[in-house]
Amino acid sequence: MEATGITGWAEKNSFKYYLVPSTCCSSEWIQAASCRYDLERFGCVEVLSPEEAELLIIQGFVNEAMAGELKETYSKMPHPKKVLALGACASQGGSFFEKGVSAHELFPVDVWAAGCPPRPEAIMNAILVLQKGSHK
Repeated sequence: MEATGITGWAEKNSFKYYLVPSTCCSSEWIQAASCRYDLERFGCVEVLSPEEAELLIIQGFVNEAMAGELKETYSKMPHPKKVLALGACASQGGSFFEKGVSAHELFPVDVWAAGCPPRPEAIMNAILVLQKGSHK
């Protein structure tokens, strides 16, 4: 049963996200989530369990050892689920590493935030693109 009115609007325009932090993209994410940029005003709230999350955020370098854990995390998320890949490492496997795995090799990525590391503005733009898309 879908909520209507203000509750339906709030659910449609918000994300509960699960964060997989690593490397230098974490510092930019912290800036985006802090009071200067404040992603919570866009309805982004972190949850501590992938079973509650609608959005999986991959930051930084993903190696082959992490790939299995990420696939398992993604499989635990309820539908509909979205993926945001932050930075060159998550998007392309990394510019400094030879054994990196791109996030789109593991599961479908909905939006990429470009940069090495991506600026907080790029992260906010990626969140807004996801909200304008077919989120729910």
